[in-house]
Amino acid sequence: MIDTNKSAGIRENISPLLAEFKDRFLEFEYIDYEILSIIKYLRPAVLCFGVFYLFFAIPDYFLINNPFTFRIIFLNRLTFFILVILLYVGIGHIKSYSKIFMYFTLYEIALSISYLSIFYQYESPNFIIQTFGVIIIIIVIFLIPNRLVYMLASSLFITIGFLILSKFRLPQTQFSEFSAAVVYTILVISLNAITSYRVNYYKRLEYINSKYLEVLSTIDPLTGLYNRFKFDEELGRWINLLKRYNTALSIIIFDLDYFRNINDRFGHLTGDKVMLETVGLIKQVVRKTDIFA
Repeated sequence: MIDTNKSAGIRENISPLLAEFKDRFLEFEYIDYEILSIIKYLRPAVLCFGVFYLFFAIPDYFLINNPFTFRIIFLNRLTFFILVILLYVGIGHIKSYSKIFMYFTLYEIALSISYLSIFYQYESPNFIIQTFGVIIIIIVIFLIPNRLVYMLASSLFITIGFLILSKFRLPQTQFSEFSAAVVYTILVISLNAITSYRVNYYKRLEYINSKYLEVLSTIDPLTGLYNRFKFDEELGRWINLLKRYNTALSIIIFDLDYFRNINDRFGHLTGDKVMLETVGLIKQVVRKTDIFA
């Protein structure tokens, strides 16, 4: 819940370093909201990427002369595709989307290992082309919803792994090409990190603002109770439930007699105090499942 008394410090709820909510419960709530809103697009995107990665076995067939090496590479791509299928199915059964970022990161690490393994198996790999492949994977990592720190970790993992493996696999690579690859990959990571940071920050800012506006539109500012709009909404929902399950519904409507006289004689501040004390007494006996408006 958003505390209306803290509305002035909305931006303070977001960590300036990670672009995440400082309140972990609020962060988990946001993650569930964010993933739920894009889940119907996310699952097909994950599956399409797996198919796209598997189809790269076609150029592998024409570029690799050794049949045994081709079979190893094809098995590598097929294994990752099967993992993608499992992720595609698993996303639909995850109850808490806060855990999904961990799964995405593990799959990104698996993709990096798969790519580096194929790079190692290639008979005569082209350093520049393989660098482009690493850059594409980095872009994909930042396109998939995740924590910024996990995106950076996955991107650095494949970048450092590729550069180290290149030193052993392609020792003839010129220093100028190697240096250019380092600069370009770091530049791509930096630009994507800045973009992701801004997107994550402002999406959370928009989310917390929308929740604050929701509170303002449904809560009476004096008593903190639901207003008429929210009461009508909840009443309609409960009427639909009792029709569906044939259950009972009770409504209590009460009025404070001569309340206007209190305002006229003692002033509106006193009237407000009477209203708040009355509400406080009723709150002591109202159940959590009841609607008090």
